[in-house]
Amino acid sequence: MRKHKLGIYEKALPKNISWQDRLSIAKACGF
Repeated sequence: MRKHKLGIYEKALPKNISWQDRLSIAKACGF
């Protein structure tokens, strides 16, 4: 597990998607 805490920059993703979708996208990108 990484020691660095990461966050999601919510403005980088469309406003009309759910947080579950945002997390899925972040995971797919390797975060």
